[in-house]
Amino acid sequence: MCPVPGGIHRWKSCPATAWYPSMGPKVIRRLVDDPLVKQSIQLPPKNVRVVMVEMDPAQKDIYDWWYNNFVEWYMKQLEREEQDADYTLKNAAILGQLWKLRQAATCPHIFTGGDGAPAYNGTQTAKHRALWELVEAIPRSDKAVIFTGYNPNAHLMAETLQT
Repeated sequence: MCPVPGGIHRWKSCPATAWYPSMGPKVIRRLVDDPLVKQSIQLPPKNVRVVMVEMDPAQKDIYDWWYNNFVEWYMKQLEREEQDADYTLKNAAILGQLWKLRQAATCPHIFTGGDGAPAYNGTQTAKHRALWELVEAIPRSDKAVIFTGYNPNAHLMAETLQT
């Protein structure tokens, strides 16, 4: 229900100043085509580029280590399921293991050598360097939005932009 007195009782119709205090730091995803979003911000047409980048050797070592670790762990889980009728492999456990692979593929700089995994010496991967080449090619008068699915990458980007 919209907390705005006399407002339409749908969150979609409420101004952000009405719903934000009650929602706190939570996030509401809005589509760019939403009329309220179009009123607030004007975005240029989307320009998506797919750039294939090979992992550098140090990153590949980390990824391979986590991949082999996952395969070994998963095989043990399957064996345990066969031997113990009461045991069920949980999807959350599988996703937790796969998350490590995603981290190795996107931001290996978070791996410091704990868990027996190799450490990534350095911060910027081949992917980061390719991104910065694209960013440097953007004219100063233009703006760009870069999305990342993992916070350590956002922090790394912020550090790089400040230098």
